[in-house]
Amino acid sequence: MSTDSLTDFEQKIERYDGRRNLFESFLVCSMQKGRKEFPTIEKFLLSELINGVVTYVGGKVEQVDYWAYYFGDGGLEEKLVKEIFQREMTEERRKKIQPKIMRAIDKMINYSYVSPSGLSFDTFPYCEVYGFAGDIFGVPKPISYLTDNVINRADEMLTSLKEQERENVYGIGRVMRPFIEQDIDYIKRVYFWRKF
Repeated sequence: MSTDSLTDFEQKIERYDGRRNLFESFLVCSMQKGRKEFPTIEKFLLSELINGVVTYVGGKVEQVDYWAYYFGDGGLEEKLVKEIFQREMTEERRKKIQPKIMRAIDKMINYSYVSPSGLSFDTFPYCEVYGFAGDIFGVPKPISYLTDNVINRADEMLTSLKEQERENVYGIGRVMRPFIEQDIDYIKRVYFWRKF
């Protein structure tokens, strides 16, 4: 695809930072009554995004037992990406999301065993959402908050979208919130020994 034929938005989502801004936009759109609290555990964020997208297009999601995947051998990613997302995101359902947004989501959750720096690892499951978590939240805590910088970047992204693309992002963000709340409750129960 020639970059000459791409709009500014299309060019931006072809880059990692553009897709991160789009992911931030999903999070900002999921805020209810200004609530900025989010799980920062990468697997939870991946699950919330996948469940949000699948729910938005009318697919069926499953309750994931995070504890069963605690030691991170890639099993959770395979369940989320290969079993749930790929099964539920039929061609007909994919059409409910604007093509540029759908392509960006596909890239965000692309599951592989390669690090973001390009180094190959045999046992390191990676998808861009994992990198986004560190970029957005920084300090590793189970629960953190969106900063004003993140909210401002998301607002810039949202204003650069066409109306139907913006509707997709708002819609996916809104349906992500119940999954986010469920994960926050889970973290507070299971990680009770951590300070938030």
